[in-house]
Amino acid sequence: MPYELALDQFTDEAGAIALAEAAGQHPRAYDFGEVHNDFHWHDFEAMVYVISGEITLTERETGESCTAGAGTTVRALGVRQVHREDSDGYRAVIGFLSDPADIQRPIDRHPTTLQA
Repeated sequence: MPYELALDQFTDEAGAIALAEAAGQHPRAYDFGEVHNDFHWHDFEAMVYVISGEITLTERETGESCTAGAGTTVRALGVRQVHREDSDGYRAVIGFLSDPADIQRPIDRHPTTLQA
């Protein structure tokens, strides 16, 4: 499995923020509408703390996917992992390992731009 899921880690947004802060992360809460995107990768590491709704992540190389619902934390088991996201909408706290202000744009990068 390309992702590590931990179920029932928190019960609300404040609990997710507290977990992220305790781990030394920079937590930010976001509402994501319907998402059905193409394969891409990110140039940063982060944890996802699903507050409500659910998200399905599919890893391109293996085709494996996992679905995370409320109270679940998700950690990618690899840097710059090419994946796609599918959801009818969800709210999550993203625990960035570095200051989000330092993240280069665009956030979603096309697989052809990934250097081996």
